Amino acid sequence: MLKISFSIIAAVVIIASSLISFHAGVFDKINFLEENRGPYTLVYKEYRGSYSTIGYRINDVLKLIKSDKNIKVNGGFALFYDNPHQSPADSLRSICGIFTDSLVSVKTPLKIAEYKETYCIVGKFPLRSFFSYITGLYKFYPALEKYCKVKGIHLNSPVMELIDTKNKTILYVISTSNIASFPEFGK
Repeated sequence: MLKISFSIIAAVVIIASSLISFHAGVFDKINFLEENRGPYTLVYKEYRGSYSTIGYRINDVLKLIKSDKNIKVNGGFALFYDNPHQSPADSLRSICGIFTDSLVSVKTPLKIAEYKETYCIVGKFPLRSFFSYITGLYKFYPALEKYCKVKGIHLNSPVMELIDTKNKTILYVISTSNIASFPEFGK
């Protein structure tokens, strides 16, 4: 009787962990494309500090623009300017907010910028649950390093994470162009 109970518990634990792993994207692979991306109208706030609170920061911007019915939100985004392995956590620079395909005007503390069409490396990862954000990051950066090494590409530009809620995808966009139009931090 005890063996049967342990077997049932073990089976439930294995099935539950497999389902959680699937929804987190553990079994998924980052797919890379090289293509033109943009233009995007970015509505954002600037932040300095750890990248771990990006989701909350995007929600802050969503709350600020919710009252404006003229803004069609296509999804959230975060643009990371600094490498967290080379800069202290309290000085990491990022901008977070929403992207849209329409021209809008905003009030302080929000800013607006256009990310012009540019040639990029784009990593795609499925968005199934909250865990997809975490798993995607841990899978994306090592895969990007490997991809760039194979292709002989040296990247020195910020990484933009686009959360495409319509297509349930997280896009990691890195410009390969020297003339990319990133919003300047602090301007």
